[in-house]
Amino acid sequence: MSKTLAIGFGVGVVVLGVALAFIVYGNRASYLQPTGHILQIRTAPLDDSSSILLVDFEATNPSGREMTVRWVTLGIHKADGTAPDNMAIAGSDLPLLFRAHPELGKLEHPPAHEREHIEPGQTVDRIIAVRYDLPESELKQRKDLQLVVEDVTGPKLELTAK
Repeated sequence: MSKTLAIGFGVGVVVLGVALAFIVYGNRASYLQPTGHILQIRTAPLDDSSSILLVDFEATNPSGREMTVRWVTLGIHKADGTAPDNMAIAGSDLPLLFRAHPELGKLEHPPAHEREHIEPGQTVDRIIAVRYDLPESELKQRKDLQLVVEDVTGPKLELTAK
């Protein structure tokens, strides 16, 4: 192989590498990869055999495109590894729930809801509440908690906590 051909080939590889890096870097805002974290977890008994679980969380859309929430789900695994069924509590019922259970503190964030739009670069704080047919003591001894916020196009924000 001649020296001129090797130099030309090397320059071509470098130019292609720079072009590819520019394309990938320039389009990084097009990919929806939501981020976030759990702010607070609260529980309260409703009666001897059922309780509620409330999770305050933060979600950020760092991309350059709008995120539209398809659904928000919250689930737990009990200490024995099973995943009990739950029932979502409507966002419109949260103010009444907080008035009836002052031990929960204040309702600081609006409820998470489907079809909510999170603009590019926006961070939102939301709350979700679910009811379990478990005593509060069993709910507090959970193995883990998983919160999933899914966009209509498929990307998910998955948050876990104890």
